[in-house]
Amino acid sequence: MGKTILAALMMSFAVATATADEVIIGSVEKEISKDEVGSVSIYFLADVSMPSVNELLLDLHNIEMNYPNVKNIYLLISSYGGDMDAGYIAYQAIRSMPVPVTTINLSDVSSAATMLYCGGESRLGVDSSYFLLHPAKIRDSSWQDPTAISQLLQENKRYNSLFKKIYGSCTNFNDTEIEAFLNSESNRLYISQEEALFRKLSTGVIDKLPTSELVYTIRDDYSH
Repeated sequence: MGKTILAALMMSFAVATATADEVIIGSVEKEISKDEVGSVSIYFLADVSMPSVNELLLDLHNIEMNYPNVKNIYLLISSYGGDMDAGYIAYQAIRSMPVPVTTINLSDVSSAATMLYCGGESRLGVDSSYFLLHPAKIRDSSWQDPTAISQLLQENKRYNSLFKKIYGSCTNFNDTEIEAFLNSESNRLYISQEEALFRKLSTGVIDKLPTSELVYTIRDDYSH
């Protein structure tokens, strides 16, 4: 099931402008083979966008196809958020992986990036990390007629419904509480790692980052 869903999601993407690196950690004495890779870390240090999520899907697919003995996948996130559709695609892909993914808040997981975070079977964070939960936004700088405004409002409502669905499954906020912070930007919530534990958004705290034989980094490429 994981392979089918992930392959289908990947087919919808164009060429990415975000960049990703793959590094297999070895030593001078011994090169590690693919069969010896048991743990993988993916550092997602980018805005949530179609290009960056494309890189994430490619990395997940590569792990699934080429590293048969991987038992642990860590997705370490520091992101201000971004595109809601890209975030939801990433959420579905993470949850569809046959190897459970552990998500880790490196410092800041905000807005659409919380969708990636909530995709993890285990959700960890460093002690000083925090989260931002707030309403979805629609960016449009052009003049709009009443019909177009109504369509934008419907789109915004759809995005907030995605947030509500995901937060309902990965936190202990009730519907009324979720609707409150999704209803107005003035009700946005900044949540510390300590409160994230209380709210079941996070399942644990770490004081050291995991070590892995294979490391990917996904970052915005500002050189182009």
